[in-house]
Amino acid sequence: MRLTIHRDTEPGAGESYLVELGKVFPLQDPQVTVTPRVNPEHRIFWASLVGSAEEWQGELRESVELYLTRCGDEGREAALMTDDSGKLREAAEALVAALGAMPEFANVAIGIPLPNNPHHAGMKLEGGMVDEVAWRLANFVKRAGKAHAFLSRAARDGRGPEGMGYLIPNEDGSLTLEWMERKSMKQREYLLV
Repeated sequence: MRLTIHRDTEPGAGESYLVELGKVFPLQDPQVTVTPRVNPEHRIFWASLVGSAEEWQGELRESVELYLTRCGDEGREAALMTDDSGKLREAAEALVAALGAMPEFANVAIGIPLPNNPHHAGMKLEGGMVDEVAWRLANFVKRAGKAHAFLSRAARDGRGPEGMGYLIPNEDGSLTLEWMERKSMKQREYLLV
């Protein structure tokens, strides 16, 4: 998995999030870009953790499937506390710890690479509650393969994204994929159920 960080803070500030993510995710050398701050009122810090659908599903697939099945019966918090959800819980805890170590103005996303495009389709992570991050992560992992397959078809047809794609989590667990279509330059969306 590739971790990319763009920030205006001093090198070394808040680096503990790298340690937290490295405990769970097989990280390649992180790419860190430091930009001098031009406006003291405007802070920059964004991070993206991008991997293929296969990388995301890797060790998480089984615990994600069991967790999502139990959510309907037991609720999110109770489902997360079962032994079956161990890998998912560990990943969610690492993401929450990483979020907590970053500046509060940080934007953090998890994503998949876009076919024939240097950008990614990402889902913004917010909040400090492990059960909320686990819910979002589980639904992202479950749909990462569908998102990649759809985006690959769209790219072949000239309808792929111009720039980034955005995965918006819905309350029911589905994700809405939004992008600017390269061919028409129109905003598009697709529901991943």
